[in-house]
Amino acid sequence: MAWRSAVGDRARDEEADRAAPIGRQNSDLRKLTLREIEILGLIAEGRSNQAIAAKLSISKPALERHINTIFRKLDLGLPQRVSRRVMAALLYLSGVDR
Repeated sequence: MAWRSAVGDRARDEEADRAAPIGRQNSDLRKLTLREIEILGLIAEGRSNQAIAAKLSISKPALERHINTIFRKLDLGLPQRVSRRVMAALLYLSGVDR
């Protein structure tokens, strides 16, 4: 995504650019913040909670709160029949432009 400043200069927000393709095809993914999309991308890469927390320099409990929020926003319900982590990763991957 680009934005135009008051003087008309264009600037690029690299994180927003990386996240921009995500969610265009899946409206549920549009509910996620950039941080949640970043976390979901790391989940989709197969990283553990401990590895994600270390990479993002956040505590494991903070990461778990983010992940639970992602599951809630994606309406993945309770993990009785399928892994919510796998379902979230599949939703993420289905929304990425290739």
